[in-house]
Amino acid sequence: MVIYEKMLNTVNRILVFIITVLFGAMSLASLLQVIFRYVLKQPLPWSEELARFLFVWVVFLGSAVAIKEKAHVGLEYFVDQLKISQRKIIYALAYILCMFMSIIICINGFNVVKSTLTQLSPAMQVPMGYVYFAIPLGFLLSFFNFIYLFMELFKPVAE
Repeated sequence: MVIYEKMLNTVNRILVFIITVLFGAMSLASLLQVIFRYVLKQPLPWSEELARFLFVWVVFLGSAVAIKEKAHVGLEYFVDQLKISQRKIIYALAYILCMFMSIIICINGFNVVKSTLTQLSPAMQVPMGYVYFAIPLGFLLSFFNFIYLFMELFKPVAE
């Protein structure tokens, strides 16, 4: 568990760095679009598309990181009303379902990536499979974070 946690923490730190870079690039692309469109009156044909594609990557990678941090919206009030043993059961079932759905979406996401590698984006002419690859990768990373949360449920509590 300790080795898995260290590896996952390292991966998530790398992801946060990547997300930060992507978010900065997305912001820069949007700023350039505004400047070129409204100040220079010469809109860039690719900047809006780039910002949208980067946003997709930020969302799916960020969502995976947010799982380990338990930063997603939840119904904590109702679960907190349960006894600790019941709470563990509810969380275990939720994590199992989330792992199952993550794998299903990951597998189907890879199928979408394969089928869209020949489809080019209108402005930048990049294969759409590169954009859609954020979906299976994000859910694969989510799966590993759900495994960690599941294992953490049954970790002995230090006194």
